[in-house]
Amino acid sequence: MALMNRSNRKILVKLIGVGIVVILLIILIETFERDHKTVANFQGSGGVVGFLHRMTWITPPNKERVDKAKALSYKGRHRKYFSEALVDLFGFSSECHLRDADGTKKGLRSTSVIILLHSSPSRVALRGKIRETWASPEECRKHGVLVRFVMGGPASQDEVELLKEESAKHGDVLVGNFTDTVRATTMKSLLGLRWTIVFCSRIDYVIEASDKTFMWLDKLPKLLRTFKKEKNSKFILGARSNSSRVVHEASSEFYVGNAVLNREFYPVYCSLQGGIIMPFALAVKHYKYTWSTPALVPFADALIGLSAEAYGWKVKHSHAFSLEHIGPNDACPLSSRFTAISPIFYNIPTIWQQLHDRMYMKECDNPDLDVIYAGKVADNARYFKTVLKTVRESSEVSCVEQDLFMIVLISSHPARKHSRDTIRGTWANKDFLGSLSKKVKVFFLIGQPDPLNPALRLTLDEEHDENRDLLEGNFLDTFKNLTLKHMFGLTWTADHCSNAKYFLKGDDDVFANLENIINLLQEMNSHGRGLRELYLGDGGREYRNRDQNSKYHVSSEEYSGRVFPQYCVGGGYVLSMDLVVRVLQEALRTPMLSSRDDVFVGILMKKIQVPLVYNEGMAAHEGIADDLLSKLAEDIETGEQMEALGRTLGFKVADINRYTETNRIEGRVTCKGTRDMLFDWRQTVVPCDQHIRLKQALIDAELVMLADTYLKRTPIIQDIYSEKISESLTVQQCRKKLENKYQDQLCKIQMKPWDRNDYAEFEDMHTVVTMVKKDGRGNDTKKKEILQNSVAEIFSTKVNGKLPARILISAPAGRGKTTAVAKMAYDWVHREKGSALEHLPLLFVVKFRNTSQLTSIGEAIKSQLLSDVHDLTPEGLESFIRKNQ
Repeated sequence: MALMNRSNRKILVKLIGVGIVVILLIILIETFERDHKTVANFQGSGGVVGFLHRMTWITPPNKERVDKAKALSYKGRHRKYFSEALVDLFGFSSECHLRDADGTKKGLRSTSVIILLHSSPSRVALRGKIRETWASPEECRKHGVLVRFVMGGPASQDEVELLKEESAKHGDVLVGNFTDTVRATTMKSLLGLRWTIVFCSRIDYVIEASDKTFMWLDKLPKLLRTFKKEKNSKFILGARSNSSRVVHEASSEFYVGNAVLNREFYPVYCSLQGGIIMPFALAVKHYKYTWSTPALVPFADALIGLSAEAYGWKVKHSHAFSLEHIGPNDACPLSSRFTAISPIFYNIPTIWQQLHDRMYMKECDNPDLDVIYAGKVADNARYFKTVLKTVRESSEVSCVEQDLFMIVLISSHPARKHSRDTIRGTWANKDFLGSLSKKVKVFFLIGQPDPLNPALRLTLDEEHDENRDLLEGNFLDTFKNLTLKHMFGLTWTADHCSNAKYFLKGDDDVFANLENIINLLQEMNSHGRGLRELYLGDGGREYRNRDQNSKYHVSSEEYSGRVFPQYCVGGGYVLSMDLVVRVLQEALRTPMLSSRDDVFVGILMKKIQVPLVYNEGMAAHEGIADDLLSKLAEDIETGEQMEALGRTLGFKVADINRYTETNRIEGRVTCKGTRDMLFDWRQTVVPCDQHIRLKQALIDAELVMLADTYLKRTPIIQDIYSEKISESLTVQQCRKKLENKYQDQLCKIQMKPWDRNDYAEFEDMHTVVTMVKKDGRGNDTKKKEILQNSVAEIFSTKVNGKLPARILISAPAGRGKTTAVAKMAYDWVHREKGSALEHLPLLFVVKFRNTSQLTSIGEAIKSQLLSDVHDLTPEGLESFIRKNQ
């Protein structure tokens, strides 16, 4: 029996058909509602009416252009709106051409980059300044760049006329059929990309930025090499933003609805303000992605990040892209950068002129090495091949272990065997190294000893045989060869220890906690950092020392800038092994700084664009930070205050005048000269003394409020001067007595033994003292050192990394011991600038030939120097000395 007759089957078919139609209608309605929500969330309340600009074309679009545009109208949920909105209303920009100032078209020999600048109809003046400066036809032609300004529709008929005139003249303005608001950057981006795909499809790269982004196109070729170095260049480049929160509050102008993007944070993206660069192929994929994605956020940079996440592209950060604002008269934020945020439009020509003033750019705090080394390319290959080789190494100096974690090279002097033995017995002890969780090998870097010292040569040979951990280079071990020693260590590592993961460079006066360093590197690895391109240490920046009498002097021939790039200061740093070869390759073509090896490595790192990763655990000092000095300079309001501080810091009048002139730039008063003065002063003071001495100088200059504001927790030197040594004698009074006594008895030279009134001033007769170094066994090394400025420099000499408690000056009779001590007293009385005795409260000079073996130090001082202080006892004096030594 049939289950269903013919009439029933017809009814069933009709019901099924109706059901299918109903289902299709529901799907269409939901799709329309979802698209409507997307647009509403994209542009805010107002839906389609607020989304489109609803403006008729002023010039009918070219038919070929319309056909090409239709071909790029990809199917997707946003097709209807994009087809209407992503149309250039004026249509004057329809060719991949440059136009000169007179409006004539000129093609480019090879257009490789298009720059899409997000603008607004009202910013006519800003676009004019851009065309006159960094995006002029000459600059664009030189670099193979095309610039297009993208924007939404004008708000008034006056803007329509102005834009029409501007677009007709320059042919570089794209005006879309949508309202120009802060929430329209995605539409501007897609308008520019669509135009590029239609008319400029042969380009290689797309750059998107705001018209408030200043670009230095001279830096563009170096950036493009970043893409060309990698075979698979599926990444975008810019100033990366890592954790930007999605705003779901409807009242915010940055609102994004949950229907569009239901997540807490955006993926990693590059900021539009800093500029974004991506290969053209990726730009096309991104454009296609936007036609169908539900996550159509109204912010172009975040949307590019979403595309990168969807396609698996990398988002790379480059320090060439900066979010720093350029000052109204200071191009330095652009030094060595590709982008920075522009000043007010009428200041743009000034910045443009400064960029091309090499002398100005050399003075910047963050120097552009292309300017510093302009026309200077070294050829160090043959020289390095000769000197950067070992003259002796034992068979055990190798890195054959497959799982070696870190190679440690300690820079040392041939005569500093005691320091090396100390390290071998402590933190680099073989048993301790064997107990570490990772394999580490430690070797010592030395040059050849003085050939006039055969005894040291024999000692080194014995040390070679005994410890088998010395690397001896083919050069004399002198202060001027420090950089050679450093490059020698990197070369040896690249040739023999490239299997290690990390390279640690240190000095023999630094204690390295290898366990903590290993833990730090492993922790960084666990977070995906530190595996490659790691330059880890204590960051610092330093002014070039121009004092020809200083051993740290660097001539303008070696380095012509005022400030060195940031580098690892202190006793050591860590490199990931991939950087060792890259640093050496760059060193082959970079002029060397002979004695500033740490600075030279910083220069090389800047040239290969590897930033320093600061870690406070690697810090070797706690000097005053750049930020504190910069803020202090801003708060010194008058020229009188600046001059008073300069005097208390010890600067000469001529120097203060030079800094004062630097404060006056182009008729404006700035704090640049004051900042330079503070930074220059810092270079003359050891880090541990900087806070105390600056606070005292501020107080002496009657800038007590600034001293309390910036150095509140720093003790002042004068605290001790009010202390009492006895009831009637303060430290200040004691110092005055000593100064008078030294002036009368020590710091004058009697010319005739029989005439006490015939004498010469000490400074007129004193000659420079020559000190002869002795080795650890008391043997004469035959090496002389001249103390250039003051014999008090011996008090700055460290032994095994520490200042000694006692210093013995030994010489035969008549060689100048008494005169040397008298010079120390003279420097102390006159507070000789830069001397180790400059800020010492008390200096006691006693003659032991006038004492017996039973005389105490308190008795000697009391009888020879302070006999007129009746209530002062030797015991009380010794107690004061022990308390304050």
